[in-house]
Amino acid sequence: MVDFAQQLYGADSSVRLAEAVQARVKDPLWFLARQWQVGEFTAENGGRPAWVSAAWSEFALATLNRSGTDEQIDLDAPLEWAVEREEPNGESPAWQSAALEHSFELDTGAHRLRAGEYVGPTVDWYAVDLVATSPADPTDTGTRRVVPTQIAVPGAPHPRWWRLEDADAYLDSPNDPEPNVLSMLLPELGYVDVNDWYIVPLEQRGGTLRRITELSVVDSFGVLTPIPPVDAESWTVFTLTTADGQDPAAAQDLLFVPNNAVAIVSNDDVEDVRFLPDEHANLVWAFEQAYRTEDGQLVTNGEASVRQGAGPQDDADLPRYRFAAGASPAWVPYLPRTRPGPGGAVAELYLRRGRTDPQANAGNPQYHSRIVAEAWRLNEHEVPPDGIRVRRTHRYARGSDGRAYFWVGRRAEPSPRATFPRTAFDYLEGDDSG
Repeated sequence: MVDFAQQLYGADSSVRLAEAVQARVKDPLWFLARQWQVGEFTAENGGRPAWVSAAWSEFALATLNRSGTDEQIDLDAPLEWAVEREEPNGESPAWQSAALEHSFELDTGAHRLRAGEYVGPTVDWYAVDLVATSPADPTDTGTRRVVPTQIAVPGAPHPRWWRLEDADAYLDSPNDPEPNVLSMLLPELGYVDVNDWYIVPLEQRGGTLRRITELSVVDSFGVLTPIPPVDAESWTVFTLTTADGQDPAAAQDLLFVPNNAVAIVSNDDVEDVRFLPDEHANLVWAFEQAYRTEDGQLVTNGEASVRQGAGPQDDADLPRYRFAAGASPAWVPYLPRTRPGPGGAVAELYLRRGRTDPQANAGNPQYHSRIVAEAWRLNEHEVPPDGIRVRRTHRYARGSDGRAYFWVGRRAEPSPRATFPRTAFDYLEGDDSG
């Protein structure tokens, strides 16, 4: 049995050039068969988006509240500079010493935003929550009509069948040791749904909240389709979180673009303090890794501290009995304390700053850093099991107007591993007998 492959080619024998250019279809049944083969008869009728019309209202940030007083905001200045910068006396109004984080509020006149757990290094939309709304006119409005752009994913099938896809991307084999829902959704997006996603670029001024008031799409058949807001319960990406008592629908159509710096350069540390929980001793140590003296000299690893309990040696050949070997003064303890409530119950558990140096007092404290000096108490739940590191750092950035901004900011981050101070009780110093 011989199988002959057959192919059909269109040919136009007309001597008229106009008819040849028209390329009339001689076999419409072939096109119907191809549509049936790819399943176009089972799909819904619809065209591609031809253009998108959008209208919006913008609300610019007006004030910043760091310590109970509203301050005017310059949208050209980096928001990190406005929030983190210390006063000439070294105080940071937004810094909460008991929680080791920043707290501040932003206001547009129509919206009140609050950030209660900002630790750095940059202020982004997810750092704030919507806590209140009030009727007010927008600071700006706008409309735009644009042609949407289809999303392109490397490795996705090419829309033209006779083109080969990018061989460098293979979505069927993601580098995931344990396949999960996300690793399966990625190939589905690239192979099946990528043609259904489009991008509509809209510029937005930094330091504003934008609400899309109208969005409509006109497809290639001329059909106008209005697009309503997405349900807040089904899509929360880039959506502000509302505080308790606020309707989540009030924030579902708001997009917050903060006026943060494009890049921030961090220079020398002013202070570096590690807060490390010690489960065996049932306390938290604050290790002053680095701090600066009044004359600006940098002290690191507690090298300026003198170990307690080592008095003058009368006779170096004889071992000396010691009652205790205390920690270096660079290690400041925080001891658990309770505040009684009604009926004698424990109302609050917190950490109170202590001392290991018996000679330290209020006029001559054991600590040297401003971070420890301000944190006379700590919230017990703010110190994670692996510890937390707090730094005061010189920072630099440029605003949108090109001006340079210098400030000293504070940043909290996970702490590197550290060795706890080796304390001992009732031992002989200099005795090598074992």
